Amino acid sequence: MDDPPSKVRVVLPTELLIRHFSAGAIELDRSLNLVLVRLYGWASLALTEGVEHALEQLTGTQSCDLSMDLVSAITETIISVATPPERNLLRKSMEETLFYIVRPDPELTRSQFQVRFTRFLGQRGLPSLLRMFLSLHLFNIVWFQTAQSFRNLSGTTELFLRYTRDVEHACRRIVNGCWKSHEIVLPFVEPFPEKLLESIRRSLLLEIEAH
Repeated sequence: MDDPPSKVRVVLPTELLIRHFSAGAIELDRSLNLVLVRLYGWASLALTEGVEHALEQLTGTQSCDLSMDLVSAITETIISVATPPERNLLRKSMEETLFYIVRPDPELTRSQFQVRFTRFLGQRGLPSLLRMFLSLHLFNIVWFQTAQSFRNLSGTTELFLRYTRDVEHACRRIVNGCWKSHEIVLPFVEPFPEKLLESIRRSLLLEIEAH
């Protein structure tokens, strides 16, 4: 009997363009590893002991009455382990993750932040939070290096926006696929599974993984 065919990941045209425009320069470094571990630890505490208790463990959150200020304070504490070259993109990714969950409403209060964050964790779980952050950060890394090339290729604003959505979709697809294939199980301890991050990088650059 013939062996069953191995699974082949379908490569989207956008992924080919990412590889071409980035020239293989995409890296997922130790700062991302450390931030993922810290995000997981804080969110785990929020899930088990409550968001207010978790907030009290972070520097600068005690005086925050509005969600916007909380997002900023949470972000700065969690990314403080990152080295300066990577910190700006990690800050952007973390803030986008939190705002996606609670919405960027300038009038949203501290208690409303707690309700929305608790609801998200309860309904979707810690893995969804980590995958969302990873997907957004991967997109930010890729877009930082390739946005101008996609803009030059597009010719029109409409096409450029389509490429933006396609790249975002490709990053999310790669992160979710690699997470599933590596069967990530929580809890984990530092470092974040390095094989997962390397698999994401290889998948993005269409490299063949060694088994």
